[in-house]
Amino acid sequence: MASSSRRPSLAHDKAASQRLTVTQPSLTGTGVAIAPGATGSNSVACPAGSLLTGGGHSTSGYDIITTDSFFSGNTWTVIGKNTGTTSQTLRAVARCTSGA
Repeated sequence: MASSSRRPSLAHDKAASQRLTVTQPSLTGTGVAIAPGATGSNSVACPAGSLLTGGGHSTSGYDIITTDSFFSGNTWTVIGKNTGTTSQTLRAVARCTSGA
């Protein structure tokens, strides 16, 4: 005897049918200057009432190597090492959503 299972329709599941909207395309941290050969970190938090859904980073040059990038709660943090010969800036970038 074959068994079948039916999934509930998402249209009838209020929690699943709620929409999330992007409140801002991205939030960028103020940035941190990293001296040649040094390691630094930068963080940016989503505003109250929103939810962090992802993140990344930007740099002022090509000499920063990202060594870690992660979230904690509603904050995105990035850590990088400057392998160049001049100071470079590292900025965390967060993607935030809120219920619509």
